[in-house]
Amino acid sequence: MYNELFTFYCVDGHPVMVTGSPAGHIALWDLEERKLQSQIRDAHNGAVTGLQCLPSEPLMVTSSPDNSLKVCRKKILHTVYNRTC
Repeated sequence: MYNELFTFYCVDGHPVMVTGSPAGHIALWDLEERKLQSQIRDAHNGAVTGLQCLPSEPLMVTSSPDNSLKVCRKKILHTVYNRTC
């Protein structure tokens, strides 16, 4: 069972932190304003266990034991690609 928050920092001009929760939610935090910028609730059917921001791209990839990968835009956390293996 996964019960830890997965955190990754994306620094590509604007300091943000992306978190993935055990409930499958993904959140984007604005570190300058210290507030939640956007989120996708139930992005995965299981815990978010992998999260990677792509350098020089406005995209990030998340993974989960639900056997899926999601590609999201970092600014507004909009899913642009959804793949279940």
